[in-house]
Amino acid sequence: MKGLKLDKLNMDIIELLENDCTLTYQDIAKHLDKNLWTVRERIDNLKRKGVIKGCKAKIDYTMINLNCKAYLFFNIPPDKIDDFVKFAKSQKMIKKLTIISGERRFIAEFVGESCAYIRDYIKENFVQYGIYDTSLEIVLEEPID
Repeated sequence: MKGLKLDKLNMDIIELLENDCTLTYQDIAKHLDKNLWTVRERIDNLKRKGVIKGCKAKIDYTMINLNCKAYLFFNIPPDKIDDFVKFAKSQKMIKKLTIISGERRFIAEFVGESCAYIRDYIKENFVQYGIYDTSLEIVLEEPID
């Protein structure tokens, strides 16, 4: 459903969950000075409408020796897109795949032991999909998460 009009309470709930999706209904109710059941009903409604799709942990990959984060900007022949998307979904190194407008239409986000490892992984696994017009960019820092 597109174009939902959400009131301030719904937007406040969304903002809190964006910053910390582990908050309980009680935490949110206390923070917003609202009734627990009101907050629960709002969150359940946002889930039913597809506004809230899930909750993911924010991982510090460097703590588990995955020291490089990189983005590959690229294009792919139209007849290979479906196969590539299926492949990408099965790969633990690929954290996100986004299709955008512009010259390079795809962005794949990677996390790996090293930047050289990511580069080699791409060279070994992406050739079969005919990717072209590539640019591998290394993340130096993420001041806003």
